[in-house]
Amino acid sequence: MKITELNQQNQINPYLNQTQQTQIVQRQRDVQQTNRQQGGLQDKVEISTRSKILQSTDRIKNILDTNRSQKVQEIAAQVQQNTYKINPAKVAGAMMKDLIKDLG
Repeated sequence: MKITELNQQNQINPYLNQTQQTQIVQRQRDVQQTNRQQGGLQDKVEISTRSKILQSTDRIKNILDTNRSQKVQEIAAQVQQNTYKINPAKVAGAMMKDLIKDLG
């Protein structure tokens, strides 16, 4: 009799497994149907805070590069016209900063 009881339990267990699998598949189908009704899946892209900061620094860099190129063009024009004047105090200050930086 014990053998018969074990056989009955094994027959019930596969039935439960099949029922659970059927429920899972049905849920997946329901989700797919809902997605189709809503126009399909939509991709979503989020830009991280770090990426936003990098984008803003790129914009600032472009502005600075534009300003720098304008200044270089102005200086080049002054050199060609022999109107460029060197500021000795500014040159000496920059040389001292570099010297202190190299020593320190």
